[in-house]
Amino acid sequence: MKILLINKFYYYRGGAETVFFITKKILEEAGHHVVVFSMDDSRNQSSPYSEFFVSNIDFAGRDNFFAEMKKIARSFYSLEAKHKLEQLIKQEKPDIAHIHNFMHQLTPSILKVLRDNKIPVVQTLHDYQLICPNYHLYIENSVCERCKQIKFFNATLHRCLKDSYLISFWASLEFYLMRVLKLYREKIDYFISPSDFLSQKIQSWFQDKKIPIIVVPNPFEVEKYEPNYNLGDYVLCVSRFIKEKGIETLIRAMKNNPSIKLKIAGSGPDFVRMKDIVLSENLSNVELLGHQAQEQVLSLVKNCRFVVIPSELYENQPMVILESMALGKPVLGSDIGGIPELISKNKTGWLFEAGNVSDLEKELSEIYSADTEIVEFGKAARKYIEQTHSSEVYYHDLIQVYDKLLGDRGAQLG
Repeated sequence: MKILLINKFYYYRGGAETVFFITKKILEEAGHHVVVFSMDDSRNQSSPYSEFFVSNIDFAGRDNFFAEMKKIARSFYSLEAKHKLEQLIKQEKPDIAHIHNFMHQLTPSILKVLRDNKIPVVQTLHDYQLICPNYHLYIENSVCERCKQIKFFNATLHRCLKDSYLISFWASLEFYLMRVLKLYREKIDYFISPSDFLSQKIQSWFQDKKIPIIVVPNPFEVEKYEPNYNLGDYVLCVSRFIKEKGIETLIRAMKNNPSIKLKIAGSGPDFVRMKDIVLSENLSNVELLGHQAQEQVLSLVKNCRFVVIPSELYENQPMVILESMALGKPVLGSDIGGIPELISKNKTGWLFEAGNVSDLEKELSEIYSADTEIVEFGKAARKYIEQTHSSEVYYHDLIQVYDKLLGDRGAQLG
């Protein structure tokens, strides 16, 4: 089978790209011909299809008004992406297209090209881009579902993108146009959701029509991870330092647990503020490590006692949980989003109420000295990952989606 894989980034940027590259590897090892379409970037992996990649556009920085307007216009519809994808399809003639992230850099213009060429399309969802203008269902320090029932104007009122009325207004307009003109949802044959939570949340927003979503847990190369069931002398958190990740909740939960050593790896806008809290509260048992290379992160996980994930937003399927379990480390996670699906309470880990300092404080105190339980849960966590997220399991589930898609589209064409 010739499969066209599409993602707006072609380098290891985050969890979505990790899943994208693992998918590519699994398909190629199974004998399939994989064609890729993406955006040009100096950090890209090498590809024989790079001549078809669209030119780079950076939305991270702020430019003058006219430059911002130009970027905004291209983010909605890209003639370049349309033409280059047409050329790639003409040359390669793929059987199926599997999209990951495409909004803004590649734009919905590519979906019409795929539909015009009668190529069946499946998209793996990595966030809430199908229903939320800022993709996260989180704003102003809390979970947000204000845009439900097509009330996308709320994204403008609350400046949900870059804290800017202009950019947020365009995002609101973009979502209204995609609904009215049927530029997105209607041009995807099937969606893949890594978690039941994400699937159910999206279904609840489209009460007018059942969305074709199939749950397939993200792939994880379990065989690359050697578990370590020895107990370290510290608890670990790996996270970006932003409000929604719950770092402050975790730090404050350490105040009445002075005998427990906590290490937090990561960086972000909230790093300095968290450092100030640690100093002002005299938390000598809390160590902020800053940004760590991936190799060092895995070493920290492998040698810790257990891992804490204190997120306060609707997480989908955090990669750090999969990595921790693969290394034989159980996870204490917040009971929000897709996290409870990965953690079987009192079997592969523990759960606490998201954002509740006292509940997290209590769980940390009770768990830390439960040596036998920690080891048993770590072994159970490793077994769970092997059974549900291995390359073999993922390939089996993915091919079933492809076969169903090709069968359905064949019936439509026939």
